[in-house]
Amino acid sequence: MDEEMIVFLKPDAVIRRGVGARVIQEILNNDFKINYFDEVSPPREFIATKHYVQHRGKFFYDWLVKYVTSSPILLFIMEGVDIIYKIRTLLGPTLPENANDNTIRGKYGILGGINVAHASDNINNARYEVELWKGIIEIQNQNYTQKAFNYMKKYINFPIVETKEYRKISNMLIEGKITVPEAKNRIIRLLQVESDFNDNIILQFADIIIENALLRKKEVT
Repeated sequence: MDEEMIVFLKPDAVIRRGVGARVIQEILNNDFKINYFDEVSPPREFIATKHYVQHRGKFFYDWLVKYVTSSPILLFIMEGVDIIYKIRTLLGPTLPENANDNTIRGKYGILGGINVAHASDNINNARYEVELWKGIIEIQNQNYTQKAFNYMKKYINFPIVETKEYRKISNMLIEGKITVPEAKNRIIRLLQVESDFNDNIILQFADIIIENALLRKKEVT
């Protein structure tokens, strides 16, 4: 039986233009049915009180909302037999540090929650999320696979920095081997290579990467 699900590329795979293009390329190479694709800027309240409401009260909740609303996202509605299993296998485990190098998160996820993409994790959540997101988008009669291809083609040759460089800086910060200002400056320089977003968004996202590492540090200490 065909299933529909929500997949969206998070800000790390949008701000890092080449990463987003390569992720979309992998999705397209698998010939999944794409019922919707577009760049979307969901309201903060929608993310906080609807999409991620189940995480309210958790230590990472405020950070998560800030992260997902720090830039536009790339939203897919996808359909197919066992599509949830297939997409989540392609992505790999939620935490990039636990993912194999041949998965999307293993290749492009930075650390912890900065993990490239969201994907519905079971059929009930998929139905809920599809209905939820359809309430804030307009699905038109167009070829969304072609639209995703056009986006991919636009950015596929964009400069890309090895994700391990971001992981290295994050881990150095967790281990106390680098100060926050030093880490932030290094991250900003990397993002400037990979992104055509304005300086405010790059600076904000550097802070999000820093905060993510500091949250991980609290977990392990």
